[in-house]
Amino acid sequence: MKPHWITLGDQFDQTAKRFPNRDACVHVERGVRYTYQSLQKTANLFAKGLLSLGLEKGDHLAIWAPSIPEWILTQIAAGKIGTPLVTINPQYQIDELRYVLQYSDTRTLVLIEKDKNVDYLKMLIELCPSLFDSKPDQLCFETFPNLKEVILIPVNSAEEGIVSETPCRGAYLFEEILKSGVTISDGVLFKRQQLCQPEDILKLVFTSGTTGAPKGVMVTHYGFLNNGYLGTSVQGFSEKDRLCTAIPFHYVFTMTGLLGCFCHGAAIVCPSDTFDPLKTLAAIENEQCTAIYAVPSMLVSMMEHPEFNRFDLSSLRTGVVGGAVIPIDLMRRILEKLGIGEITVSYGQSENSGFVTQSMRDDSPEVRAATVGKALPFVEVKIVNPETGEILPPENQGELCYKGFLMKGYYKMPGPTARAIDSDGWLHSGDLAQIDRNGYIRIVGRIKDVIQKDGESIFPIEIEEVLCTHPKVLDVQAIGVPDSQHHEEIAAWIRLREGEQATMDEIMNFLKGKLSEKYHPRYIKFVSSFPLTSTGKVQRFKLREESIKEWDLEGP
Repeated sequence: MKPHWITLGDQFDQTAKRFPNRDACVHVERGVRYTYQSLQKTANLFAKGLLSLGLEKGDHLAIWAPSIPEWILTQIAAGKIGTPLVTINPQYQIDELRYVLQYSDTRTLVLIEKDKNVDYLKMLIELCPSLFDSKPDQLCFETFPNLKEVILIPVNSAEEGIVSETPCRGAYLFEEILKSGVTISDGVLFKRQQLCQPEDILKLVFTSGTTGAPKGVMVTHYGFLNNGYLGTSVQGFSEKDRLCTAIPFHYVFTMTGLLGCFCHGAAIVCPSDTFDPLKTLAAIENEQCTAIYAVPSMLVSMMEHPEFNRFDLSSLRTGVVGGAVIPIDLMRRILEKLGIGEITVSYGQSENSGFVTQSMRDDSPEVRAATVGKALPFVEVKIVNPETGEILPPENQGELCYKGFLMKGYYKMPGPTARAIDSDGWLHSGDLAQIDRNGYIRIVGRIKDVIQKDGESIFPIEIEEVLCTHPKVLDVQAIGVPDSQHHEEIAAWIRLREGEQATMDEIMNFLKGKLSEKYHPRYIKFVSSFPLTSTGKVQRFKLREESIKEWDLEGP
C-alpha cells in the first residue's frame, strides 16, 4: 500500500475502466443510480458544459446544496477541469453566504432552488436582485465582482412536493449545462484534464478561525485522494463494498469516503438529501450496504428508532465513526446491536485532508472507545509541550502535531497559515492529546474552546458575535456543555445592558435567520457578571462547571 500520485479525474477514469458496470453512486430517496460508466459519461458532459461557459483552470466553482446526485457530478467535473470546488454549508444563512462568496472569489455558483426547509434561491436573490431580469451570460454583481455564472438545480416537484414559484431569468439550468456539453469535444476535455496535477487544489473547504471568520482550507488532489484511499484501505475496502453515508456531502469526512470508493471501485449510497434515521436503516437493508460513515448521535438515533428491529442490517461489516469521543457502552451497542464488528474510529481535521488517525478493524472495543487509533499510514504525529515545542515522551499530555497530507494553506490568509504550520512542516492541531507506548492516541481536551456538536467544530465567537448585536445584550460567553445525544450542546451566558430585561424566547427569536439552527444555544443563563481570573480573563471552565450543576447535565 502506497500513496497514489494522481488527480481525481484520472483516478476516476481508471476505476470506471476497470469496473464500468458496477454501481458507483446510489441516491435512494431520489431514485438515482449511476454505474461507474454512466457516472463518468454524465460527469464528463457537465465538465464539458462548464468549459463551454469559459471556465479556466484555477477558477473557483462553488456548490450550495444538500446531499444530492448533482453534488457528486459537480465534484468530479471540477476535478477534471481544474476548478477548485468551494463547498458551501447548506445551513448557511444570508450573511454567511455573502462572506463565503466574496472571500472565496467564486466565479460560478451551482445551487439547488429549494428543499423542504430552505429556499436557497430566495436568499441568493436577496443578495443578487439582478438575477430576476438579467440574461445568464450578462450577469454583473457589484457585491460579487468575480461571480459570472449561476447554475440552478430546479425543484423536482414530483419528488419533493414543492412547486417552484420563483422566476430567475439570470440562471442557467443544470440540465442546460449538461446539454451544452455536447458541443465540446472529448479531446478538449482530455487536454484540460491533462493540465491538472496532483498538487493542484481540488477543494476549498471551510473551517472557522479563532476570530470566528471561516477560513478556506486549500486541499489538493493528492491529499484528498490518498486520505480517502488509505482510510478505506484500513477498513479492507474492495470493489464489492457499498458505503452508506449518513453525513452531509459538504463535510470532509464524507468526501474521504466518496474518494476512497472511487479508488477501490466501491459504491457510495446516499439514503436521503438530509439525514433521516429511518431512511438510513432502509437504505442499508435494501442496498446491502457493507459500511457506514456517521457521527455517534446518528447511530444512536438509528438504534433508538421505534422501527429499528424490523430491519436486517447483517450486511454491515465496517465503517468509520468520528466527530466525538465514543463511550465504551455506546461502542458495545454499535458492535452488538448494529452488528458492525469491524467499525473504526477516527480523528481528523480539514487541514490534513480528512483523517489524521484511525483505529484498526480488530482493535478491542475498549481501545476503540478510549482512543482514536494510530496515525494514518504516511502520516506522522508527535506530542509537544504547547509552550516550548519540546517533544514529549509517551503517556505525556501535550499538543498533537502532525504532517502527512497537509493543506496548501488557508486561502488568502498567510498569517494564520504560518501560525498553523511551523517551519519544519508540522501542523499544530490545537488539541491536547497523549500517545501510549503502542502508538495509540487519546484526545484529552482542547486548547481552544471549540464546541464539538454532531462532529462539527463550533467556535464560541461565531455565536457570541451574533448575540452581541441584540440591542439589549452587553456581553456573551458561549460554551460547550455535555450532551448524551450530540456530544456537546451550546450554553450561552448573557450579560444584559443596565436596566434591560430579556427572555430565552426573545433571544431565540432574534437568532432566527441570523445564525444556523445548529449554532443556537440550547441553554441560556442571564447573569450580571462572569467569573474572572486575576488578569480579567473569563474562566470558561467555571462557566462549564456551573452550567453542568444548574441544568443537571451528564455527558456521553
